[in-house]
Amino acid sequence: MVDDRPHPGPLLKGEGTGTGCYGLSFDWRADAAVGSSRFEAAGIAVYKQKIRDVVEQGDLYRLESPYEKPRAALDYVSSDRSRAMLFVYQLDDAAVAAVKPRGLDPKARYRISELNLPAGAKSQLAADGQTVDGTTLLRDGLAPPCQKRFESAVIELVAEK
Repeated sequence: MVDDRPHPGPLLKGEGTGTGCYGLSFDWRADAAVGSSRFEAAGIAVYKQKIRDVVEQGDLYRLESPYEKPRAALDYVSSDRSRAMLFVYQLDDAAVAAVKPRGLDPKARYRISELNLPAGAKSQLAADGQTVDGTTLLRDGLAPPCQKRFESAVIELVAEK
């Protein structure tokens, strides 16, 4: 069977894998031709260094269903609520809209960082590098830089001490 549907690029493939949902497959000949294997290797390193412990041991919150909206969104929050990983997957074109994380400590202040960007790319997340209180994040959410089909984002929230 030939599948001629458009497929997500290495960014969405890697970020989907970061949630622990499925394995990452490579066609080394095709990936090498477009230079994506270095990016995918860097994504694996980010997963191991920053994401894995929260995904494996944290609480999962399903924020938006891909069956009800043109995107899927979920977050994982560490048991002490000091770290969270927000994953957003745009499945169809749509206007940018805020995603409201759950499970955060309303009293904490969280530093926001977009992870897994291609080398040399600057985050398009308006709140990247900012610190925001948990109450505001829970109430207003974050507007991820995803509006085109197959765009995705991984956003790290780290409570300041």
